[in-house]
Amino acid sequence: MKEQSRQMFGENPDSNMMMQLGLSYGQRVFQEGEKGLSKYLPILNDVRRYFRVNNQYVKKKLLMIFFPFNKQFSRQQYQFEDDSGANGNNAAPTQLPPTDDVCSFDLYIPLMALITYVTICGFVRGINQGSLGADFLASTLTSIFFWVFLEVAVIKIFRYIMNLPQTFAALDIVALCGYKYVGVSLLVLFRETFALHGHILAMLSTLYIAAAAAFFAYRAMSEFYSRDGKVPVQARPLVYGAAGLQIPFVLWFSMRPF
Repeated sequence: MKEQSRQMFGENPDSNMMMQLGLSYGQRVFQEGEKGLSKYLPILNDVRRYFRVNNQYVKKKLLMIFFPFNKQFSRQQYQFEDDSGANGNNAAPTQLPPTDDVCSFDLYIPLMALITYVTICGFVRGINQGSLGADFLASTLTSIFFWVFLEVAVIKIFRYIMNLPQTFAALDIVALCGYKYVGVSLLVLFRETFALHGHILAMLSTLYIAAAAAFFAYRAMSEFYSRDGKVPVQARPLVYGAAGLQIPFVLWFSMRPF
């Protein structure tokens, strides 16, 4: 019996060869998978930067969103080192993470705002209709994602048509388009809590949130193309267009039927 065991596991040449082939194949598969994953690591690291926030940043950014009229927008930049380890002159400037610069874009606040908006919509729908189905929440979330995607696409396509330099990342525009849902969520909650449908106070609040969202987008987009504090003439249609897009979206999502 012991002799058979030794032949099977220790002294059987065929068994050893099969084991070596299996280990070699597994190692090759692992290396190929590691190479494939390494291609996506820069993307994952870039996305992770948009979630590097803290309480201080969130407080300051919310103040900028609700009161953008007296806030200064000036993003700081730094450069990555190149592969040689020295400071690369050809390295593209990269925005600081939100924890180091309140004017940087993040995805934490827009994501929380979207979740809050869907939750409030579900709550209001449940009160008004007496019931709430998962299909309503799914359709609301799908609608928001669709309009955010469309808004980002319009801005990117317009930039391409205007032949403007690529000064912002797609995730920057996603964040910019998502910030307005902070005000929209608060607006819907305020109106529904105090039953202000059609009230002058609700209308004034809606107009203020829309104006704040438009001005915030204007200041943020201006910073992308600002030269010595001025926006070049060729970039102004894009800046004004991105700001103007915020108004109909705020009006629709704050007044859409629940």
